Amino acid sequence: MKKFLMIYISKNKVFRGSGFNLLILTFVNITTLFVAQKSLLANELLLNMADQKKEEITPFIDDQYQTIDTQEFNFSEYEKLFLSQNPSEVENSIPPDLRVNPNPLELPTTPQEVETVTIPLSLEDAIAVAKGNSQQLKIAKINLEKSQAVLDEARAALFPTLSAAVTASRREEASQGLSTEASEQDTENQIAQLESSIPAIENQLDQIDSVLEQLNPADPTVIPTIVSLLIERNNVEQNLLSAQSSLESSREALRDIKNYAGTFIDGTVSLNYNIYSPGRQATINSASEQVLINQLEVQRIENELVLNVTLAYYDLQQADQEVKINQSDVTNRQIRLEGLQLQLEAQLATRVDLLNAQVELDNSIQNLRNSQTVQQTSQRNLARLLNLPPTVTPSASDAIAMSDLWEYSLEESIIMAYKNRVELQQKLAQRKSFEAQRQIALAQVRPTLALFANYQMLQSYTDDPRINTLVDGNFSTGYAFGLQLNWNFFDGGAANARARQADADIARTDQEYSQEADSIRFQVERSYLQLPSQIENIDTARQAVNRAQEAVEAAQIRFSAGVTTQTEVLDAQTRLVQAQNNLLNAVLGYNRAKAELQRAVKN
Repeated sequence: MKKFLMIYISKNKVFRGSGFNLLILTFVNITTLFVAQKSLLANELLLNMADQKKEEITPFIDDQYQTIDTQEFNFSEYEKLFLSQNPSEVENSIPPDLRVNPNPLELPTTPQEVETVTIPLSLEDAIAVAKGNSQQLKIAKINLEKSQAVLDEARAALFPTLSAAVTASRREEASQGLSTEASEQDTENQIAQLESSIPAIENQLDQIDSVLEQLNPADPTVIPTIVSLLIERNNVEQNLLSAQSSLESSREALRDIKNYAGTFIDGTVSLNYNIYSPGRQATINSASEQVLINQLEVQRIENELVLNVTLAYYDLQQADQEVKINQSDVTNRQIRLEGLQLQLEAQLATRVDLLNAQVELDNSIQNLRNSQTVQQTSQRNLARLLNLPPTVTPSASDAIAMSDLWEYSLEESIIMAYKNRVELQQKLAQRKSFEAQRQIALAQVRPTLALFANYQMLQSYTDDPRINTLVDGNFSTGYAFGLQLNWNFFDGGAANARARQADADIARTDQEYSQEADSIRFQVERSYLQLPSQIENIDTARQAVNRAQEAVEAAQIRFSAGVTTQTEVLDAQTRLVQAQNNLLNAVLGYNRAKAELQRAVKN
C-alpha cells in the first residue's frame, strides 16, 4: 500500500495544495485500494461459491467431471424416474401440500386462494410430483383404462350369451269384446224365440187336456185314443219343460256374457352362441393393439413429461443463477460508484467517469430486474408442468453441476434409440391394428354360423267368476333350438372398399414408421453432437471467467493508478458478467443436451 501511495503521489506531482489536501489525497488512495481489494475478494468468492454458498456473490461452477464406470451405463438420479411407477405409490409419495385438488372442476374464487408460498424442490422431487399431478398423464391413463374396457367387450364375443325375459301383463282384448257383443245378440234372439214358443206349447197342452176330458175312459173303443193322447201330452209337456229350462239358461247366460280382463305371465330363457364369426378374432386383435398403443402412449407422455420438467428445472436454475450474477454485478458496480464519488470529491476522477459508472449501474439494475422476471416466469412454468396447487411456487434446491458423461458412441446411441423408442413400437401396433381392421371389413361378406335355444313358459288368469283361477289357470311351455347361417353374398362392394381403406392406412403407417425413425435419428444426432461442443464451451468459459476476473482486477488497479480510464474498468466488469453467463449457459446447455439425448435414446 505504501508503494502504491508513493507511485500515485509521484505520478501526481503537479497537484498543489495544503497538508490537508495531501491528507485527503492519501485517504482517497487508501479508499481506492480498499475498493480494489474488496473487488478482488469478491472475485475470489466467485471462484469458491460452490464451497462457501454465499448467495450474494455469483458462484463459480466447478469444472471437474464426475468419473463414470465404463463397464456400466450410469444414468443420473432423475433418469431412474423415467421408469413407470404404481400410480398409488406415486400419489402417496407426494407431500400433501403439493398434491393437486382431486376435483379438477374446482377453481379458486378469492385472491387469497392464489397467494403463493415458495417451496424448494429437487429435480427428483419435481419429477415425482409431475408424475402424480400431471393432467396429461392422467388423461393418457384414463384412455388406457377405456381401451382395456373395449378389449374386454371384444373378448366377450368368445362366450355364449344367456338371457331371460319375463313379461307380466293384464289386458282386455278388443276382439273378444266384439265376440261378446255377437254372443249377447244371439242369446237375446234365442230368448225371444223361446219366449214366443212356450205359449204355443202350453196352448197345445191345454188342447190335449180338453180332448182327454171329453173322452170316456169306460168306453173300450176310445182306449187307444186316450193312450195316444197321453203319450202326446207327455211329449208336449217335456217340450214345455225343455223350453222353460232353455229360457232360464239363456237368461242366466245373457247375464254372464261380458268381456272379462285377463292376467298373463310370459317367461323366456334364451341361449345364443356364434359358432363361427370371421370378424370376432380380428375385433379382439384390433382392441388388443389399441391397448398396447395406449400403454405405449402412457410411457411416451411420461417420458416427455420427465424431459419437459427437467428442462424447465434447468431453466429455473439458469434464471436463479442469472439473478445471482446480476445481483453481484449490481453490488460490485455500486461499490465502484461509491469509490468514484469519493475520487470525484477529491478531484481524482472526472464527472464523465461518474456518469458512465451510473449508466452502467442503471443497465445492470435493469438486467437484474429482467432476470428476476424471467426467474418468476420460470417458477410459474415449472408449477404449471407440475400442476401444483395454486398456493405453491416451486424453487430449485439442487446446485448446478454438470451431468455425467455419455459413454456410448453415436452409432450405438442410434441403434439403442431404434430399439427402445416407444414411438416406433406404436407405429408397429397401429399397423397390426389396421390389418385387423381389414379383416373386420372383409368379414362382412363372409358367412356366420350361430346356435340358438329358447325355452318359453306361459301362465294366464281370467276375471271370469265361472272359472276358478287358482285351479283352472292356464299354464303351458314350449321350446325351440337350432342353427342359423347368415351370409351376405353381395353388399355393393362396401366391404372391399373398407378393406382398401385399411390397406391405405397400412401403407401410410409404413411410411410414418420410416419417417419417425429418421426423426429419432436426427434427435439423437442433434443432441449427441452438442455434447462435445458444450464440454469445450465449459472449459473455454471457465478460462474466460478466470481471465475476465484478472482483467477486472488489473483494470481497477490501473484506473486507481491513473493509467487508464473508467471505461476500461466498466468494460472489464461487463465482460466478466458475460463470461459468467457463458459458463452458466455452457454447463446447463450440456445438461439439456444430455437430457434430450437420454430422452431420444431410452424407453
